Amino acid sequence: MAEYDVLIKNGTIIDGLRMPAYRGDIGIRGGKIVAMGNVQGSATRVIDATGRIVAPGFMDIHTHYDAALSGNQMGPLCLTVGLARGDDRSDR
Repeated sequence: MAEYDVLIKNGTIIDGLRMPAYRGDIGIRGGKIVAMGNVQGSATRVIDATGRIVAPGFMDIHTHYDAALSGNQMGPLCLTVGLARGDDRSDR
């Protein structure tokens, strides 16, 4: 059985902790980041992020969701789409 659901390998990680960017891996299990750095182990899906920036936990704070949240039942969904989702666009 795989240790991770998704393993993002060799990305340039910017983690928002005011540390310099560094090359590393991110392990995701159950929809949560469980490992960062030099991550070893197997995964159901491996994404090669070589040459790409990976920003775990990044949230786009420049949105206009105030309107969506005040009366739109889809408001909560708007807040979760695309946030910290490890999307591999190499096949598009």
